[in-house]
Amino acid sequence: GAVMLVTCLRVRGSAEWSLPAADEPLSEPKPTRGRRLRWVIQAFVPSVFLLAATNHITVDVAATPVLWVVPLALYLVSFIVAFGFSRPVLRGAFLLVWFASAFVLGTNSFEGTSAPLFRQIGATLLALVSACLLCHGALAEDRPHPEHLTAYYLLLATGGVLGGVFVSYVAPLVFSDYYELELVALGTCGVLVVRAYSKTPVAWPRRARLAVLLGVGVVSPLLVGSVIAEDSVPCWYAVQSGMFRKAGLDVSFQKVSNGSASSTGIATGTFNVGNTNAMAAINAHVHNVP
Repeated sequence: GAVMLVTCLRVRGSAEWSLPAADEPLSEPKPTRGRRLRWVIQAFVPSVFLLAATNHITVDVAATPVLWVVPLALYLVSFIVAFGFSRPVLRGAFLLVWFASAFVLGTNSFEGTSAPLFRQIGATLLALVSACLLCHGALAEDRPHPEHLTAYYLLLATGGVLGGVFVSYVAPLVFSDYYELELVALGTCGVLVVRAYSKTPVAWPRRARLAVLLGVGVVSPLLVGSVIAEDSVPCWYAVQSGMFRKAGLDVSFQKVSNGSASSTGIATGTFNVGNTNAMAAINAHVHNVP
């Protein structure tokens, strides 16, 4: 699917650039390393957001068959809109939707499963599509001269692949729980700040830059706080929990009623999850993890 998408964009880009305008230069300097890195990151963030939102909706919110199709469809539609119909006048609307949905996303993290179902799904999907539209829109604005389009689309595809590798292989080994959604939301804020103040291809208007700074200033502390508020655990707990996830077990260590996390769970075969005791059967799974 990703290969077909990149191929279609490549063909469309070639057709679009086949006849240069009268005032268009016949060539341009080779893109700098910083510009190429920005392409990779702007493709990496939406890819991570797609997988993080899909995991959140289908695992934490509602385990409904075929629900994963909705985030994927929104991700693909964002490519069509960004490269085919996006205009600078729509940027303000995308920013408004992004910061509003990211704010709700942060409040949902604090509330956990007690948040209303429609609000959890709605905020996640709106955050996904608006983040993808903004990141892919930045990519479309920064599309280079035709002689550099091959490297451009290759780096775009590379960013998408790296996003999948991060969520599928790196995150389960590094994080003790599903933090990818909040972290990629923070990453989106970073991409917006860099793009707003970047002069390549053109700097955003002053009003848009101020709106980005204001939105990031409000949303970022909320997202960081939502991650910190989730019970943090020692490093070796994180490794063990990553092993649980790799084995298909969704286990997270949390604070219990006495305010301290169990420190003997792995050794004794019984540990605390919330306010309940998980028996040695789960520990047997841990010993079988390769």
